[in-house]
Amino acid sequence: MRERTLLDRIRTGRDREKRKRPLERTLFDRVNGLVRAHALDETFVARLAGPATEALPEDGALERPRAKEPFVPPLFSLSGEDEYGVTMSILRAVNNPYLPFAASPEEILLCAPLYRRNPRLGSEALARHHFETLLFAEIAGREIEELRERFRALLKKGVRHGEGRAGLSSLVKRIGRLRRFVASVESADGGGG
Repeated sequence: MRERTLLDRIRTGRDREKRKRPLERTLFDRVNGLVRAHALDETFVARLAGPATEALPEDGALERPRAKEPFVPPLFSLSGEDEYGVTMSILRAVNNPYLPFAASPEEILLCAPLYRRNPRLGSEALARHHFETLLFAEIAGREIEELRERFRALLKKGVRHGEGRAGLSSLVKRIGRLRRFVASVESADGGGG
């Protein structure tokens, strides 16, 4: 008799656990929601195979980080054959852990270059910042190092006047702008980026 009540309690407990779990959206739901919301088609999928721009914009565009667009995918994905095919093509083409954080077609396109630059970004940063901002911060960090090397090389040459000083001055300004941009992204993350 005891065994029977134990089995009943286990079954009842499992049934209760199943009922408590909320429905979770899958990666397919998220990508399919973007496909449907933005009417993405095979031309978009073809853009995934092309090279993404990985250059920093002019200094003016680095003044403040770009805001991430809010996107809540539907609970259930009901799509036609074409939308399903585009969704599956995107899932195959962009096979990295940043895709679940994409909130726009542009972010889908930036998943691969961002992941190549830094495969260790945290979920907070991915959820908070537009992927373009994160990519620019990664590129800016590397450019700062390159500019520092050029700055050191100019100092070693012994810059005295005219052209050399103007070069040093422009390097210092560019490094300062890039540092401020990277710092603004990191400060929004609470110190890590």
